[in-house]
Amino acid sequence: MMSTVSLDKKATPFWRMFWFTLKTNKSIITIGSIIALLAMPVFTIVTCFRTSLDPSIVEGAVIGGLAIEVAIALLMVAILTITNFGFLHNKSSSDMYYSLPITRKDLYLSRLLATITGSAIPTVISL
Repeated sequence: MMSTVSLDKKATPFWRMFWFTLKTNKSIITIGSIIALLAMPVFTIVTCFRTSLDPSIVEGAVIGGLAIEVAIALLMVAILTITNFGFLHNKSSSDMYYSLPITRKDLYLSRLLATITGSAIPTVISL
């Protein structure tokens, strides 16, 4: 007989669901982080090479890069919200999630916090 511990017994159901949701969205968060890391420098460099290195144009390029970062953050929020709360539109998935030993409030808040954290990670990394 094997004696393994699959979950930390000290963790509350809220934190278990939060970490599960982050692990589930790991690939989306990684792709979003890579895109966010590359977006601003590439946009700024391309803008500077296409125009002269006038300080006002460089400043405009940086602001444009920041606008792209905001667009990426909003896109990440939309994608993560759809993936984290998509179970509500599928009868069998919603039955499975609501049968877990976690209150609906904790389920909603843990998935919401995972969505916010997952969309904040690429933004913080890219700054």
